[in-house]
Amino acid sequence: MYYRLENDLNATKVKSFSEIPLYACNVSCEFCNLTSLNGCPPNVKILNCSSNSLTSFEGFPQNLEILCCDYNQFTSLKGCPSNVKDLVCDHNKLISLEGCPLGVSRLICHHNNLTSLEGCSPSVKILDCSDNLLTSLKGCSLNVINLRCLSNHLTSLEGCPQKVEYLDCHRNKITSLKGCSPKIKRIQCYYNPLVSLLGCPFDVEELACYDRPPFSPIISPRSSRLNFPRGIFLERVARLIDSGYYPYIHKDPANYLPQDLYDEAMSLPICPMCNQRGLLIHVIELTNKKRIKIPVKTCCL
Repeated sequence: MYYRLENDLNATKVKSFSEIPLYACNVSCEFCNLTSLNGCPPNVKILNCSSNSLTSFEGFPQNLEILCCDYNQFTSLKGCPSNVKDLVCDHNKLISLEGCPLGVSRLICHHNNLTSLEGCSPSVKILDCSDNLLTSLKGCSLNVINLRCLSNHLTSLEGCPQKVEYLDCHRNKITSLKGCSPKIKRIQCYYNPLVSLLGCPFDVEELACYDRPPFSPIISPRSSRLNFPRGIFLERVARLIDSGYYPYIHKDPANYLPQDLYDEAMSLPICPMCNQRGLLIHVIELTNKKRIKIPVKTCCL
């Protein structure tokens, strides 16, 4: 049964922990101005103690498996019950992940004061460490497959776990995708000063890198999302960038090209195998702003 310390139509209403039976396994006590959980039933497995004034894990049930302790005053995870598998501890004052239970598979720790991911449980597969003070991904669990590290101070993806399939690293200071997981399928890296796509896996399915600062001309400012369905295409783009050129790329030239360039793009042949038209890439050399036009097809190359 679900017990809650304040009014909830779907819960058994109680006024204090003493009214909750010892066999209770699901307790919610958010917005209760608590400074301690002393008296909480010992067998609780699911606990929501969000939005209180808790500073330590003293009195927490030791059999917890799911713990939501966000919006409190924790500065450390030391003392956190060791059986926790799902830990939500965002909007606290954490300065370290030391003490994170070893069995945690989902860790939500955004909006803290973390400067490092050292101490992150090796079992973590889903990690949200956004809105912290991170300058590196070193220390991140090697088993993470879903990683959100947006709004930090990252300058590179060094330390990115090599199993990551989804990465959201927007609003950082990243200039290159080197270090990116080879298994990645979706990347959200907009609002970064990117000057290169090198490091982006060839078979990425979605790459969002729009709205970069000025003089980071990777794609058309009007485009919001890029899809690279064929590795050979991305490989050619990477080679262009590696040689000192920076392409504007868009799958629908009509969205932003002048009429003459649009006509040229539309004159490219249609592939008889997949019925796709060639893709026009604009390459701009930053030294003298000279435009070089290179048509490349996205398929059957």
